[in-house]
Amino acid sequence: MSGRRHIPVRTCIGCREREAQKEMLRLVRTPNGSLRLDAAGRQPGRGGYLHRREDCWKKFAKRGGTVRSFRSAVQLQARQALLEELRAGADL
Repeated sequence: MSGRRHIPVRTCIGCREREAQKEMLRLVRTPNGSLRLDAAGRQPGRGGYLHRREDCWKKFAKRGGTVRSFRSAVQLQARQALLEELRAGADL
């Protein structure tokens, strides 16, 4: 058995590139359809990951349709509200 530890990898829902989970921000879709930033990575609900780059946030906010990791479509207002929240916390 090797001494290496497993590093979880996730796909960004903005740019679709893969990266180590600890390098990304986790988002949670609540049952009412809103999105929340999950800083601790432990909130219940369907989750997705974004890079800490604003270009990924913009791509996610623009894209329409179903988000596979959330298993549903996320309304444009929820995406825009999340984008504003991410911009306000620029030290993420």
